Amino acid sequence: MAIDLIWPGMLSEYFVDLKALYFVNVSLPSQFPPITAASPSIYKLVAMAYRADIGLCIYRTDLLRQYGYREPPRTWVRAGGLWRLEFRSWRTSKGKKQFWGFVWSGGRLTRLLTCDALEWQAAEGGGRIIEEDQTISVNNPQAIRAWQRAARWVGSISPPSVVWIQRVGFAETFGSQATRTFMRNWPSAYVDSQAVRVANSR
Repeated sequence: MAIDLIWPGMLSEYFVDLKALYFVNVSLPSQFPPITAASPSIYKLVAMAYRADIGLCIYRTDLLRQYGYREPPRTWVRAGGLWRLEFRSWRTSKGKKQFWGFVWSGGRLTRLLTCDALEWQAAEGGGRIIEEDQTISVNNPQAIRAWQRAARWVGSISPPSVVWIQRVGFAETFGSQATRTFMRNWPSAYVDSQAVRVANSR
């Protein structure tokens, strides 16, 4: 059964122990640790990753070079400042009204926004939503600060459409037009964006 990472915990009582059947001689820590850690239940291994579909911050190196940057920012604080000050002024001076620094999936009816928000929260030192000891830790100043910063991005460095956009769709725009510099998405979106760029270059 192929299921998403969020389901094994709820369905574990109905699954067999994979470790006893298939992974007796396999060192599980040699697998991608965060994914492996999320798969076992209390008593048994109920799922094993066959693909590491992790969140990525994908960026256009060609556009970065145009703006005089050798590498992308390494923190969200630095990224926000870079997008707001540098790219917005470039957008105004060059007349690129449709240019935006950062696109991401903010659709409220999917779990994509939760994925984004949790990454911002963790980077800010806001912990998880529920800690390993079952403590609900999400209501803390660091997490709130991370979300408030992201909310200010909408309409300033991110297009207003991010509050409803889905991950499928803006990958094509990212790859086909020089109007987006950074995109938070999944590995498949990078492949899609590159395919569009290749097709448009022919």
